[in-house]
Amino acid sequence: MVLQAPDHTPFEAPKFTIYVLDAAGVVVDPVYGIYEVTASDALSGFNTSTPDPGVYDPYSNVAWKDWTTVVIDLSPYIGQNITVRFTTYDCTFGGHFGYAYIACSCGNTTSINEINNKENNITAFPNPSNGNFTLQFAGNGNEITEFTVFNILNKEVYSGKLKTTAGTNHAHIDLSGLSDGVYMIRIKIDENLYSEKIIKQ
Repeated sequence: MVLQAPDHTPFEAPKFTIYVLDAAGVVVDPVYGIYEVTASDALSGFNTSTPDPGVYDPYSNVAWKDWTTVVIDLSPYIGQNITVRFTTYDCTFGGHFGYAYIACSCGNTTSINEINNKENNITAFPNPSNGNFTLQFAGNGNEITEFTVFNILNKEVYSGKLKTTAGTNHAHIDLSGLSDGVYMIRIKIDENLYSEKIIKQ
């Protein structure tokens, strides 16, 4: 992804967006179904360089991000038509650029999720269970970890927050009052998102 960062307002500047939409064109989730980034000299996770001399504005820096693997868990929408829409925008005046290269594939991402989760020692046990789960994850200390549980219709059924300590942390999740079935825990640690599938039976 490459975005030139001129001295524009956020509305005017180049940007890149990803929207995950259902068959009606509605964003499937207000948190996990939207990604938006607007050109700036101080974008977290981006590199900054000067543009080629021949561009329209050779004085505004360019923010760029190398190839990055991103996993979107669409398992709650099995059997539905889902659209993932990628859009790049030049600035509204047409003089500053934004572009991105995308390589997509669809399939079983369990292995990728497992790698990400293992890096942070994320697991839920016992799984399956009668509704009482323990969520285990690694923390750096003093960060706020948020966890949200969704049913198969992507409806939020449980949520909580925990101030972590350095090392292994545990959170209790009680779904005993809910119907048996498959649920998804989405965990936010700092700015990173993870997911863990659990089964109540």
